[in-house]
Amino acid sequence: MPIIGSQNILTPVGELIMEIRDLIPDPVDDPSQDGAAFSLASILRFINHAGEEMCQAAPIIEDWYGIPSEQGMDVYELDSKVVDVRQLFYDLWPCWRSPEYNGIFTSKISSRSYFFGPHTSHYVPKIHVWPCADRSGFTTTLSAGITITDRIIPLTATGTGVTGFRPYGLMKIDNEIILYRTVDSTLNQIRQVLRGQYGTTPVAHLISAPVTELNIMMKVSRLPQPILSINDPFEVPAGLIPILETGVMAHIRMIEQEFQEAKSLRTEFDSAVKEIATKGNKIRQGTSIRVGSDGPLLYGGRVIVP
Repeated sequence: MPIIGSQNILTPVGELIMEIRDLIPDPVDDPSQDGAAFSLASILRFINHAGEEMCQAAPIIEDWYGIPSEQGMDVYELDSKVVDVRQLFYDLWPCWRSPEYNGIFTSKISSRSYFFGPHTSHYVPKIHVWPCADRSGFTTTLSAGITITDRIIPLTATGTGVTGFRPYGLMKIDNEIILYRTVDSTLNQIRQVLRGQYGTTPVAHLISAPVTELNIMMKVSRLPQPILSINDPFEVPAGLIPILETGVMAHIRMIEQEFQEAKSLRTEFDSAVKEIATKGNKIRQGTSIRVGSDGPLLYGGRVIVP
């Protein structure tokens, strides 16, 4: 039986820190403490850098992300952690990926399909969705506060209630992104939700907190959320931790001026990431399973082998 909406599917980074300390060696009894050779801040920085390098080169983390549309707008800024957009839906309509030079129409044209494509690639990536949006994402507020575990979202009725939301999709309360599957326009509620999506954290929200429909939904590959403390969740799939450890050790050996070993570890790390990028991710955490000729199989209760 799956654990619906569980927030305990990620590994705290403290265990990984202790494994790296054993490899240096720079032993400590508590992962939150500094070692004799490397501070905790340095280890966290090395882990973040290695994770970012992995995810820049290969689709290690694939996730759903969303932004609200703006009526008359066709270019949108994305979160800086987005590496690539694989699929995109506007108001649940699938959009075709196409070169941006084909986007010569910016006004709403009801007889033409929607398209999308990269607009810029730098620290703040942008995406072009054309023709431009014919409506803005629905906004409202919470009619009552919710706790970190609540899975019924009470909304303030505005105009015709909450019917401005698509029947399913993504929404954001404050900074938390939530997946939802049922809109109850009679009770003005959103139900059947998964809290804390796209690496955001489920938190309590106060009455009148802003609620925004993210009606431009996209399947993306992205960078992991930065790790700032030993209690932060670790998003790189567990089966890929040995590769990430190799990348961290390459950083450490370089600082120790063990240049030959650092070069060897870096070559091993780059080769492993390149294989993932060219042949597909061979090991993924078993959080979602499709069994059949067109899907992967659960292996060992932990990882998926396509």
